[in-house]
Amino acid sequence: MLERLGCDVLGVAASGADALRYFEELQPDLVLMDIDLVGPIEGFDLVVTCRAIGPVALVFVATQPDEETIARMQAIPSAAYLIKPVDDAQLGGAIQRVLRRPEEPAVSSDLVSPTADRSFDQLFQVAADSMLIIGADGRIERVNSEFEQRFRYAAAAVVGQTVEMLLPEAARTAHVRHRKGFTEHPQVRRMGERRTLSARAADGKEFPVEVSLAPIGAGADAKVIVIVRDASEHRWLEQAQRERQALEEQLGRVLRLETVGRLAGGIAHDFNNLLMVVGGYTDVLLNERCDPVKTRRLLQGIRATTNRAAELTHQLLAFGRRQVLQPRTVDVSARLEAMRALLARVIGEEIDVILTADAALRPVRVDVSQLEQVVLNLALNARDAMPGGGTLTIEARDMQVHDSMFLPSSAEAIVSPGDYVRLAVRDTGSGMDAAVAARAFEPFFTTKGTGKGIGMGLASVYGIVKQSGGFVWIESELGRGTTVCVLLPAANGEADEGAELAPAATTASSGTILLVEDEPDVRALLIDTLLSAGYKVIEAANGRAALDIFRDVGHRVDLIVSDVIMPQCGGPELVRAVRGLRPGLPSILMSGYATDGQALEIRSDAITRFIQKPFGAETLCRTIVELLGAGSTKSENALANF
Repeated sequence: MLERLGCDVLGVAASGADALRYFEELQPDLVLMDIDLVGPIEGFDLVVTCRAIGPVALVFVATQPDEETIARMQAIPSAAYLIKPVDDAQLGGAIQRVLRRPEEPAVSSDLVSPTADRSFDQLFQVAADSMLIIGADGRIERVNSEFEQRFRYAAAAVVGQTVEMLLPEAARTAHVRHRKGFTEHPQVRRMGERRTLSARAADGKEFPVEVSLAPIGAGADAKVIVIVRDASEHRWLEQAQRERQALEEQLGRVLRLETVGRLAGGIAHDFNNLLMVVGGYTDVLLNERCDPVKTRRLLQGIRATTNRAAELTHQLLAFGRRQVLQPRTVDVSARLEAMRALLARVIGEEIDVILTADAALRPVRVDVSQLEQVVLNLALNARDAMPGGGTLTIEARDMQVHDSMFLPSSAEAIVSPGDYVRLAVRDTGSGMDAAVAARAFEPFFTTKGTGKGIGMGLASVYGIVKQSGGFVWIESELGRGTTVCVLLPAANGEADEGAELAPAATTASSGTILLVEDEPDVRALLIDTLLSAGYKVIEAANGRAALDIFRDVGHRVDLIVSDVIMPQCGGPELVRAVRGLRPGLPSILMSGYATDGQALEIRSDAITRFIQKPFGAETLCRTIVELLGAGSTKSENALANF
């Protein structure tokens, strides 16, 4: 706008401190400024300081100023003010008015008294903060009316006295040294740059203050314009902020306890139902003579119920970020395309599914099955939000975060700068209000009717994304649909997900297996399973015992099956030690969770597999056959990721 009006714009400042630096360097003819500056140097403070340095025309812009602000702007000579919004004609007219007035005499570097400048005199008197002019000898030469009101001194009582009289007695000696050092090396000190000081009023009361210093002149004629701001209100605000923070922390603890209570209640409810089914079927099998058909039906019911219990524990572990991950570098675009048929099948014909991705989308490092679970959960949630049909859009885009980014509807407030892949799942459904969006990631929180979900879908999405080092948030409005955004760190290199492991037939085989499991009941079950499949079993209750056994009879062991989390020595440490003795020994690691909320990463390769507890005999035997069939492949670096 200024350039359209023919003005040369010398600089643009975002704060009072920046504006003062520009003014000292460039000495412009006109300053166009917002009077409502935020920061250590406020609007009227900036005017006073600039006019003390040199004459300048001023045009203020303000947003709904009150009567006091308007009166203060009107009292400033060679100045005009405008109310936002401002157009070219208004601004041009204001500039012409202030520049048409006679040029005011400059305030020279050998200034004896700033009162010679009429405009400075007016500004000095209308300033909202206490102002003083201090001579080179540290004596007070002038104060304004605000000073008299706040310090309760009449001007005549302080003029000619050293400035130390305004400080507590204990601080006066040290201040003399500081003042002399400042006189030798004067520099502008802006409001808030130093710690809060203490001042002393005429009645002896002390109060906190913030001070800005603007030196003018040199030698014996040097002076300092001092602006003193009462910081009592700031102290009160800081105390109020601390109390508010304490209350928020207390409320956070209460809410966390409520969440834990709701989580415990949800777990108890669902597991009690599952246990009732298992217990009931078991009682029938124990107390009745069932024909083979009925027996098989009951056993299948028990198996189906245990599978539902396993799925629930997986969701809980995902929310708690305690899953064991098998990450690889993944092409998200290819993975979405591979899921297209599955999504169309589970979403239904009433909803259009649109998949889009950047042509050269960067890969991410994630557990493939967990990424698919995130997409599927979000797609199912979107489907449920569109009972009458609609459009589901899943898009993947590269995203670069240059500055810290604050997230909406997320407990994770800030995304650090870096390269990411943004996965957005958008529906055209009913949307949700802010209250529902704020709780959407809580476990067992659901707005769906009975039988339509237990409230773990978004909770598990949250846990998977966070354990993968990413961020997730919700953008939604009632009646305008919902978008769930997932941000995953971009990975370097090429996607390696193409090297899928080929399934093998689950035929019984022979060989000796070293089984390491610290839970006696689980160990007994696995021994029965392996013996029934035709394998010989050597058992150990922990990794240290297994290592001792291996040193004695390791030449007989064809494969290790070990739990991951065990006392004394865990599974990864055991396998690493064993492969130091026998490189290339096949191993199966099994676990139900990761410790410390961290992603335990295990890479499956030709001689290493991971299986998630709980698993069935078929899964275990199939995995053994795969490894023993690939036993000739050696890899001394198989556990590099542990």
